[in-house]
Amino acid sequence: MNKTSMYLIVAVLVIVIIVGGVLAYVLTRPGGGGGGGNTMDVYAAEYKFGTSAGSMSSPGPTLTFTAGQTYTITLHNVGTMLHNFAIVTTKADGSTALAFSGAQIGSTSNPITAESTGSCTFTASTAGSYYYICQVDGHVSLGMWGTVTVNP
Repeated sequence: MNKTSMYLIVAVLVIVIIVGGVLAYVLTRPGGGGGGGNTMDVYAAEYKFGTSAGSMSSPGPTLTFTAGQTYTITLHNVGTMLHNFAIVTTKADGSTALAFSGAQIGSTSNPITAESTGSCTFTASTAGSYYYICQVDGHVSLGMWGTVTVNP
């Protein structure tokens, strides 16, 4: 093998490594390709929310998003009652004014059963302050809500 062939092989290998690195970065960064975007798990039980089954509170923790980004949230109902999850503009029992199209998992008429999960995907389109609630009758009044901050 001559010197020119070796240089050509090394150049091709360097290009392959660079392209592979760029693809790995693009596919794994938040909001990057890969179809998944940003994901978050939320846990629900009787009158509280959390980001893990062991860290639930009433009200729940603040959820923070970035405007223009797409998110997939999975709700894990680890309680014994029916629950759901919705990001709304008003913190009130029965509130149905979604802050973002698709930002709801289950509903009052079709809640998530105990020991079950459900997911939604939405785009946090507008910066501002919102709430997430359980829309099951009476649950907001009992503390089943949290705040949502969408940064610009």
